Amino acid sequence: MKKKIFLKISSLVIVGVTSLVLGTTGANAASFEDMKEHVESGEGQIYNPISNEIMDEEKSLEYVQYIEEAVENPDSEEIPEETQIAAFIETKSDNPIQLQEDAIFPAKMARGAHPPTSKPVVVDDFARPYQSNTFSGSGWRFSGMRFTVRNVSKNPYFGVRATLDTFTFFNGMHDVFVPVSNTFVYTISNFRGTPLDGYFATWNPVSGSRYYIY
Repeated sequence: MKKKIFLKISSLVIVGVTSLVLGTTGANAASFEDMKEHVESGEGQIYNPISNEIMDEEKSLEYVQYIEEAVENPDSEEIPEETQIAAFIETKSDNPIQLQEDAIFPAKMARGAHPPTSKPVVVDDFARPYQSNTFSGSGWRFSGMRFTVRNVSKNPYFGVRATLDTFTFFNGMHDVFVPVSNTFVYTISNFRGTPLDGYFATWNPVSGSRYYIY
């Protein structure tokens, strides 16, 4: 099994993406109710940025319960950031399995090789989860666009998943490990007052792998 160590750059390429499917009405990023529904049905887990872990089903359910007890109507009210952070602290594992301990993204990159720098695409506008083009090749591969959430009050969470190979969603706040899964991993769309603004990257991807986000 290949080990993805973010220490050496070789053959960095920005990968093209499929056409976006945009909605004309409503926001379709992950509301609290979206996340809750998937977690309670066993079809979703929650990423904890405090402990850098994807929490198991039990811990994910505890997180949902904590938010529900702390906020009277979390699906229609803004969930205070301090409540989200407190929930992550309260529900983190005692001995979490750290994700990508050796994954260090280099501060300096090879000439001409850079992550996408264009204006981020708004996840709220997706009519359904965005599916990337397939990835292949060796060395670094990047998504061809950045992603952000416009309305973090209405969409306090976002979901990611991957097929065939893992990715990392780099957003400058709490980089999210994206596992190979048929279910979404959820995390907060802003952290310490800053909305997410990030991109996907993978090292030596398995041919045909792709990521999803909403």
